[in-house]
Amino acid sequence: MEQEKAFVTTLFDITATSTTITIDQQKRRGEAAFTVTNQSGRGLRGRAVVELRDARLSPWLTMNGDAERYFPAGGVQQYSFQIIVPPDAPAGSYIFLLNMLEVTNPDETLTKGPAVTVVVSATSPVPEPPNPARKPFPWWIIAVGVAVVLVIVGVVFFLRDRPAFSPEQDWTKGAYYGSLGTFFADVTGDRRADAIVVNEIGVVVVRQSDGAQFLPLKNWSRNAFYGTRGTYFADVSGDGMADAIAVVDEGVLIRRSDNTLFLEIENWTNGPYYGTQGTFFADVTGDGKADAIVNNAGRITVRRSTGTRFNPNEDWTKGVFAGTRGTFFADVNGDDRADAIVVNDAAVMVRLSNGSQFIPEQMWIDVAFYGTQGTFFADVTGDGAADAIAVNDNRIIVRPSSRTHFGAPEDWTGAAFWGRRGTFFADVTGDGATDAVAVGDDTVLVRPAKGP
Repeated sequence: MEQEKAFVTTLFDITATSTTITIDQQKRRGEAAFTVTNQSGRGLRGRAVVELRDARLSPWLTMNGDAERYFPAGGVQQYSFQIIVPPDAPAGSYIFLLNMLEVTNPDETLTKGPAVTVVVSATSPVPEPPNPARKPFPWWIIAVGVAVVLVIVGVVFFLRDRPAFSPEQDWTKGAYYGSLGTFFADVTGDRRADAIVVNEIGVVVVRQSDGAQFLPLKNWSRNAFYGTRGTYFADVSGDGMADAIAVVDEGVLIRRSDNTLFLEIENWTNGPYYGTQGTFFADVTGDGKADAIVNNAGRITVRRSTGTRFNPNEDWTKGVFAGTRGTFFADVNGDDRADAIVVNDAAVMVRLSNGSQFIPEQMWIDVAFYGTQGTFFADVTGDGAADAIAVNDNRIIVRPSSRTHFGAPEDWTGAAFWGRRGTFFADVTGDGATDAVAVGDDTVLVRPAKGP
């Protein structure tokens, strides 16, 4: 969690609820909260980065929710941290800062936050209990121990065949990311997601997946193509190949894939279409074509894809449906229609699509479930239903979809796996199960999913 060097900017305004956190002597817990405002005058994606003045703070801090979030112009996000101090921590003051970076240019967009001091008081000594009277050796413990060993052996054999992500593989042997975004989508129609980078100056570049690596890069556009309100890749034409999408003030621009490059620009809305709480592209109708979805303060609306344009607006919720920790669209019940999902502080709620609207909400997880490095919904088990995924600092946790709820949490990595330049989930191997992808400064690593 160490802070890297960067130019200091004022893209964000960062305030702390309190600049002094006094840790309770008995509970050894506390919480820090920050309010971050985008004052750049434009929409952007920001990443929270913790700067430690004392390295001993690192294992004590846990960020609630995603470090990386979208900020509309003037948008506000709340960041909070759980602080758990071990009993043997030395008394004293420990200082950290919450800084912000713009994701597309992290090396030159640092905004410094206020210093927060964590005050740890000395732990009162606990008196030792008196020596108990000597008792006969409890032989029953040996029998219990044997039983425990047998159980452990059984669990090891059970876990050996459980679904998980395979060991990481280097798929690029070098740096590969875009200044305006890195994406993974099947642009060639071979059922394998390809690696795509979008840069502000230059063309859209693709490295095609062959199922074991990303091949050398190819230019897929003759000029720059990106959206001032968002860039996306999804199959809006229904031919099995993801198309390039740029959302701008004038409309939603499409460049269709022909399997070798992105064709000329088409305006599919002939007018602005974007949401104050997010713009998305997913097949909510089940016809094989990604539809345009916007989430605003009062409702979710959809413009269906005909394969050549987006139809007029339809109201799909008749009310607010947005998550404090994120809003997502994925097919969680396996009926080939993307459903609406919101992640809140204490639950995950789903509104299933029936092809013409999102039906009333259902609780699919009744406790908090989100990741410190990101929350995702993708089919990692390969059964056709998207699962809930939380990427944390130290591991990836999956809750498989049962098609009516998300099941018990499972550790799918046993160790940290996330990328400084982004973490993604896409089926790059083409086996029907979504793989974990981490984009770092030096390479793109893949952990293929091994299903049941």
